[in-house]
Amino acid sequence: MKKLIFLLLHLCFFAGINAQNTISMTGGTRLTMNGNVNLVLGAGKFMNNGILSASTGTLFFGGAINYGGTGTTMVEHLTVAHSSSGVSVLNAPISVINTATLMFGNLDANNNLMIRSDMNDIAKMIVYGAPTGLVNGIVTRATVKNGVCPSFTTTLTLNISGPMLQYQWLSSNDSINWKNIAGANSEKFSPTVTGNTYYRCLVNAINTSFTNDVPGIKLVLDTPRATISGIINLLKGDTSTLTGAAPGGTWQSSNPAITSVDSNGVITGINAGTATITYTVTNSGGCSASAVLVITVINKPQVIITSPTAVCVPATVNLTAPAVTTGSDPNLTYTYYSDAAATTSLATPAAITASGTYYIIGTNSVGVAAGPVPVVVTINALPSGNITAAQGTILCGAGATVGLGITGGATYTWFKNGVAIAGVTANQLTVTAAGVYTAAITSTEGCRAAAGNNITITQILSPKANFNFDSYCINNPVLFGNISVVTGSGQVSYQWSDNTGKTSTVASPTFTYASTGNVSMKLKVISQTCPVLADSVTKALAIEQPAAAIRMQTVNVVINEPLDLHARAFGNVYLWSPATGLSNPVLASPKTTLTADQEYKITIKAPSSCITVDTILARIYDNRIYVPNVFTPNGDGINDKLFVNIAGVRQLHYFRVYNRYAKMVFQTTDATIGWDGKFNNTLQPMDTYIWVAAVLDNFGAITIRKGSVTLLR
Repeated sequence: MKKLIFLLLHLCFFAGINAQNTISMTGGTRLTMNGNVNLVLGAGKFMNNGILSASTGTLFFGGAINYGGTGTTMVEHLTVAHSSSGVSVLNAPISVINTATLMFGNLDANNNLMIRSDMNDIAKMIVYGAPTGLVNGIVTRATVKNGVCPSFTTTLTLNISGPMLQYQWLSSNDSINWKNIAGANSEKFSPTVTGNTYYRCLVNAINTSFTNDVPGIKLVLDTPRATISGIINLLKGDTSTLTGAAPGGTWQSSNPAITSVDSNGVITGINAGTATITYTVTNSGGCSASAVLVITVINKPQVIITSPTAVCVPATVNLTAPAVTTGSDPNLTYTYYSDAAATTSLATPAAITASGTYYIIGTNSVGVAAGPVPVVVTINALPSGNITAAQGTILCGAGATVGLGITGGATYTWFKNGVAIAGVTANQLTVTAAGVYTAAITSTEGCRAAAGNNITITQILSPKANFNFDSYCINNPVLFGNISVVTGSGQVSYQWSDNTGKTSTVASPTFTYASTGNVSMKLKVISQTCPVLADSVTKALAIEQPAAAIRMQTVNVVINEPLDLHARAFGNVYLWSPATGLSNPVLASPKTTLTADQEYKITIKAPSSCITVDTILARIYDNRIYVPNVFTPNGDGINDKLFVNIAGVRQLHYFRVYNRYAKMVFQTTDATIGWDGKFNNTLQPMDTYIWVAAVLDNFGAITIRKGSVTLLR
């Protein structure tokens, strides 16, 4: 074993002197040196990727050498010397265990000697003599401190010492800009740490200086972070969850009667007021941090909603009307939404046009809102329906009725000619009079609309049959004049019939009858719309023959003095011809004034239209008294009486008739009264009789005349 070690050292020595060789220990290789062994490394590169373990001996660097690799060098009671002025870099970590001392004689660090001893913070590095050159990696025994509380004091020890060394500790917040720490001039430095800071030490030797310019130690304050996020205003009765920045902390309320908090950070508003919520976080090193949040519990505004009264299309509902929020807290500002989540605002809350549930939020002057509270809007559709007339629209007769009906509502108002019919609210109406009928329909919700139509009821009245006729003379056309009353009866038809078999359907027929006798004529008037309303009338007429023409008794007329003429009285139309001397030729009794005798034809038209033509002679005389010399009281209507004819006199004093025995058988003072040939109601015999007449003329003189007359049968 000793021979092997010696051989290795010999090889290394010669390698350092004669060549730049490499001893590489890789993988799981283990090089163990026991006893007083000197390992001399010459110039070259020493790679340690395994474990270099030595308990005693001296490690010589005989030339410029790079010591590298990933292995661990564990030495115990070992002195490391450097005998070369060349550049040596020890860049692999050296782990010093127990209380080993790494001894350096007159250490020549000469450019970039890197010595690290940060794997064990209780080891020391001791330098004997005055080190020269630049020493890199002077590492303190405390490298990184984690999990410490906000303020702590620690001791930093420089693992290099010697009687000729001077020290200056420096600090930096960013490891770039450094500044001296006053009074920190020994190998040990005990700073009070209040923030995350970098530290390093500048080491000077008598007549020589070197600087530790690698990044220094960073002492980290691992204070736990405690923050609270969440709301600061809470409505009474509401809950909310607060969030801590670091999990695992504890929650506490300063006044649970105002705001309670559970282990999950859920706060509940109990009563109005303020309470402080504290969130405390403790790390593994026992350090604690707390965050606080002041919670204000506000009484929730009271929003009382009264759903508005239902309306009917096309009306709208005003949700902003005061009546909707009567009873709510005063001075609230209201916002209106169409959804329970209050995400969709109502564009026109003052004019809602559709039924549904809407939502109102009330916000007080400090911005606290209550709601959304539902409000129900009901806008009912208008009812609709049409009037029907199952029995038709005609009233046949004054007492007739028809029924109207309608559906689509709960109650109804009926109108006749635009005027409401009192007392009728059912869906049926019994109509007894003509007119235009309509209806208003009211739904169960109280909505009202006019019926979709109207019904015109027409009343047909019963006709009143009646007629007249213009004549009833044999062989003359008889015109039957229709004077029936058909107003309100609509279109009518006529049926004429008599007892002789004559019929007609014209309004006013004409019939001719060839024989006398009684005729019974019937007229029936029928309403075409309501045939049951037919009416009839029957009238009798007697067909007559014309009266026989006669020659009337001659009248005496005083020349140039007017005298009344008289036709027979059975007519209703008269015509005297010629019209000579007459006052009016169409009168039954015209006046005549003549200068000569005149014979007249008297055309007499009877009510039956039968025509009779009589004749009469008007004779001029000047004695002013004239009595016929013969008369025939036989009852044939012709010259049956004896009259005294006077003309141009003021008054008849008397007219007297005597028989052959001088006995007066007739007397009168009225010229219009004639003797009928009787005395004491006994017809006198045919004989010659004496007459005496006395008159008062226009001059007041009395004139008496006498004469005789023959009574014939």
